[in-house]
Amino acid sequence: MERLPNCSLDRCSTLMVLQDQYTCDKCKLLYCGSHIHSFNHHCVKKEEKEEVEKIEVVEHPKCGYRRCTEKMNLSNRYTCRECEQMFCLAHRHDFSHMCKKK
Repeated sequence: MERLPNCSLDRCSTLMVLQDQYTCDKCKLLYCGSHIHSFNHHCVKKEEKEEVEKIEVVEHPKCGYRRCTEKMNLSNRYTCRECEQMFCLAHRHDFSHMCKKK
């Protein structure tokens, strides 16, 4: 008869049946359901720095009207067809931003 494996954590003596055996993705050792997460078995591999995708911070453009401080996003900006500058919704009309046609 085949011997059931114990959890790889030293202080755990759980004998694992087939459906209760879990392999850690990082250190590749067998653990019981209580200790499978790397923070529960103090996984040595989790401390290795994982490659983290850098998130680029995007500055939102400001309204082209000189006294306006409105930060614009996709839902509140308008590009003037005449001067091709970007404005907030309040300054989108040519008379409100003193449009200088091309």
